[in-house]
Amino acid sequence: MQVLLAVIVARKKCNKMPGICVCLLVFLLCITSLRVIAAGSAGNGTADLWLSKVEDAMKQRNFINAQAYLTRAKNLAPDHPGVKDLEERLSKEMQAAKDACKKLANFYRSSKDLPKAITQYQQILAIDPNDADSRKALAEMNQQVHQIEQYHKTGIVVQADSGRSWDADFYSAVSQMRRARDAYDSGNLEIAKDMVDQILKREKEFGEAKKMRVEILRAIQMKQLLTEYNDSVNKGALQEAIEHLDRLIMMRPNDAKLYLERGQLLLRLKSFQSARKDFFSAVKRGQPFADVRLHLSECAAGLGEFSHAYALGSAHPNLPGVKTSNFLWLCYWKTYMAQIVLLGVALLFLLWACVVTFGQVDKFYGRRSFAVLIQTAKYLVYCYLQDPMSNPAQATFLAKQLRLPWLHYLNALILCRQGKLDASQESFQASMASRALAPRAYFMLGLVRRKLKQSLQEHDFEQMISLVLAGPPPAWTPEFLLRLEREVLESLGVTTTQREEISPVAVEAATSLGMISIASFQPYSQTQKG
Repeated sequence: MQVLLAVIVARKKCNKMPGICVCLLVFLLCITSLRVIAAGSAGNGTADLWLSKVEDAMKQRNFINAQAYLTRAKNLAPDHPGVKDLEERLSKEMQAAKDACKKLANFYRSSKDLPKAITQYQQILAIDPNDADSRKALAEMNQQVHQIEQYHKTGIVVQADSGRSWDADFYSAVSQMRRARDAYDSGNLEIAKDMVDQILKREKEFGEAKKMRVEILRAIQMKQLLTEYNDSVNKGALQEAIEHLDRLIMMRPNDAKLYLERGQLLLRLKSFQSARKDFFSAVKRGQPFADVRLHLSECAAGLGEFSHAYALGSAHPNLPGVKTSNFLWLCYWKTYMAQIVLLGVALLFLLWACVVTFGQVDKFYGRRSFAVLIQTAKYLVYCYLQDPMSNPAQATFLAKQLRLPWLHYLNALILCRQGKLDASQESFQASMASRALAPRAYFMLGLVRRKLKQSLQEHDFEQMISLVLAGPPPAWTPEFLLRLEREVLESLGVTTTQREEISPVAVEAATSLGMISIASFQPYSQTQKG
């Protein structure tokens, strides 16, 4: 070709010299023929070299280089017999490699293993850059990888061991699952249920979606039960409301608020024991004790535990709330009712005793001086510790000052013991003002008059007998007074030899008073000695 061009150019320049041109043309044609013959023999040798490189590249599965080497060999020696053979072999091996890569690529793609599938498609395009199907599939998978990366940026990650870490559809389901969870948490149960249903249509084995659907259905059921519960409470159907709460507690056994509300309803129905049990269950599940303290106080009061109710209902420095004062006073009254009644009776008795005591003291002492009262107390102590006969003048003085029957009786006995029988009669008569001492005084006065041989002794014994039969009140007879009576009886000569001189009935009456012993009709002191 180059020779022909040179000849054409030379002919244009040498139009006036046709002979020379012909000679030059013949010369150039000869040279060109020689070069072609030399190039043909050299091209066959170079083509063999490139064909050997094609063999090596095919062994290494480097089809890109093999194609390049084959193209050079084909350009150098298009009629070389090895070129066509290698071209056919290369075409077959490339097709086999493409088919193997496509098989793996389809498997990885169906398994949602995008990185490995992309690698296989890249190998296919490396073998055949014009494979449109592989290029399209690679573009789709790159788009899915980009979507997954965007999901990763929003915090949606699927663990690799799940086998779905490169599944864009699964990421979409997880994203929608998150939106469904947000709707569920915000209380939009119907929207959450619709979204979960859509997820399960695409991912039937999505365990989290199945679990959430169960939660949503339970929440919808609970919402319906709560609505029915509120309606029952508003209608006043407390028992029906409790039945709704029973079902709610079965669905949510750890909800402290449900136990608290059921306890309040039971409390309104006067089921104190059951209500208290629910309140304690609520506290056990996290309800603050301050929320149930006053309710527990009412339960304790309803069960008769009023001291406990008072303690729970009273003000507490660390807990808010306090029961009404009427409730607390009622609990206090019922707790200590017996003690309060007894205390009231005791106070009334004490008041009555004070009134009576003051009245008796006023009657007893009248207008006497305080010094006389002190002397009386001292003399009584002296009589207990010593012999009353040691100071007889004091007894006479006190009897005249105080004019008390008991002191007159004591003074009369002392006078009899001194032998002053006439003087003793006046004191015995003064002591008869006391119903308790009158029988004793009449008996002693009768004995004194018998001793003085006076005719009124029978009258005294008769008065004594009638008083004893009437049942006199008991007299205060301390030991020193009884001892003095026995000594007076002995001094008046009351012995067995004088038995017939005293009325038997009077003797029995005196015996009933403990003054003498009827067994031997001897003085009491002698009977004790015997």
